[in-house]
Amino acid sequence: AIGDFWDDENGGFAFTPEDGERLIVRARESHDAAIPSGNSVFARELVRLSRLTGRTEYEERARRILEAFSGRVKRSPAAHAFLLIAAGLIHGGSTEIVVVGNPGGSDTISLLNACRSRNLPGAVVLLKDPSDPRIARLAPFVEPFGMVRGNAAAYLCSGFTCELPVTDPEELLALMDRDR
Repeated sequence: AIGDFWDDENGGFAFTPEDGERLIVRARESHDAAIPSGNSVFARELVRLSRLTGRTEYEERARRILEAFSGRVKRSPAAHAFLLIAAGLIHGGSTEIVVVGNPGGSDTISLLNACRSRNLPGAVVLLKDPSDPRIARLAPFVEPFGMVRGNAAAYLCSGFTCELPVTDPEELLALMDRDR
């Protein structure tokens, strides 16, 4: 999508691909109706992808979308509700929770259930199976995270700065409640 539809000159995504039929104007939409605009969805998902992978260039592209449509948003904020969600994610800071453990283990499941029990808008939760290197390739910042004394561990991070790991779901809940 970035390679084909990104409008580098104006910011945001166009309806037509860069190498498509030559038009007078490559239309770009930001107006959210019953279905959010493509740019609104892309902005939110680019922020989430940045938080999942640690690749800040995705969040920078989301910021460019917000900048590209800021005039429209100022004139009609209610017509850009989903785009404002992306803005909230960017300006609200980031929360990443990395759970390291055997995906089927009861200790891992308990930590994941603790994550699910709190409403943390914009938070991303990653599960790292210590025997599977794929998640560390996708999200290199989780590479050094491991289990603690053979138990599943959770790392609560904000802006990719992480607390010491906890193995008890109640400790994780306390950390999540403290950071609200």
